[in-house]
Amino acid sequence: MMNNRFNLPDIQFVDMDPERLEARMVRTIENALKEKLAPADPRRLLVKTVVPAVVQLKNELDYSAKQNLLSYAEGPHLDHLGAFANTERLKALPARVLVRFTFSIGGRHLIPEGTRVSPDYEIMYRTLENVVSEDEYVDVLCECETPGTIGNGYVPGQIDTLVDPLPYVESVENITESNGGYDEEADDPYARRIHLAPEGFSTAGPEGAYKYYTLSAHPSIVDAHIASPSPTEVYVYPLLHGGELPSEEIIQLVRETLSDTKRRPFTDKVIVKAPVIREYDIDVTYWGDEHFTVEQHGLVKTAVEEYIDWQATQLGRALDPSELIHRVKKAGAKRVEVEQPVHVELERNEIARVRDRSVQFGGYEYD
Repeated sequence: MMNNRFNLPDIQFVDMDPERLEARMVRTIENALKEKLAPADPRRLLVKTVVPAVVQLKNELDYSAKQNLLSYAEGPHLDHLGAFANTERLKALPARVLVRFTFSIGGRHLIPEGTRVSPDYEIMYRTLENVVSEDEYVDVLCECETPGTIGNGYVPGQIDTLVDPLPYVESVENITESNGGYDEEADDPYARRIHLAPEGFSTAGPEGAYKYYTLSAHPSIVDAHIASPSPTEVYVYPLLHGGELPSEEIIQLVRETLSDTKRRPFTDKVIVKAPVIREYDIDVTYWGDEHFTVEQHGLVKTAVEEYIDWQATQLGRALDPSELIHRVKKAGAKRVEVEQPVHVELERNEIARVRDRSVQFGGYEYD
């Protein structure tokens, strides 16, 4: 089923029930022929063979109609809806990494802009500017040529191949882990920003306007809390994908985005801070019935991980053990007991982060 956003009632533009469709087609033919079609009549059997194709066509019509609605639109259809609100999808960003170039002899050396290094001759990183050095080595910022998360996660020493040979360069290796790469904005967060776009028609005085511009600052930002504890002071707490806290670089980017005088009241002082972490533990025991399988054990573990992700995707989301029980039961468990977490309300600038987890199988229960 197509995803329906914003908790709106589901809508269906076309009746796709095959039984009603068949009955309507048979009735139309009978009225035209002025005779009844018996169940074994070849003409009625022909109708039965046509019904699946018509239902498929109706499905496509229903899908096409829903692509005009923000609740359902996907891919390029969503991009066109975003154009109405002057809100473009955030593009993918490339990963960056600091690479050390070590020289074999002393003297003045040039690392030209565009010099490529790689871990495997497939993923390429290039230098961003000309760098001149007279030292034994020089550290140069490099950027992945392929935008997205594909360039993240290369630990120090893995990027060690100089693709474009340079005189007197003895070796290269990354001295930081590559990071900062983000994929193109997915449909759901993009639709959420389109939904908030009218707030951006104002300067960032209203809470919604501050939130819209914060979410638009960087594709890694998935949520934000806006608070004004005193007149003219605005506190902004951005949350990154996976419940991660923003780096100083992201905080500065949000600050610059919101400090544009065309986006905020001139008298507002904008303060961007990282959310507050509220740690919690997971201690859950589950039981299965006599048909409980090894595969279902894996589904339970996956359900717990999905609960952890769910808990970390929204600021201020209360610790909710009933959600954990629901997910584990949906995975196939017969009975579930949760010692931790207990229900705790979080402040709007807090994010839940798991610390320790224990998922135990309690055995089998028989009816």
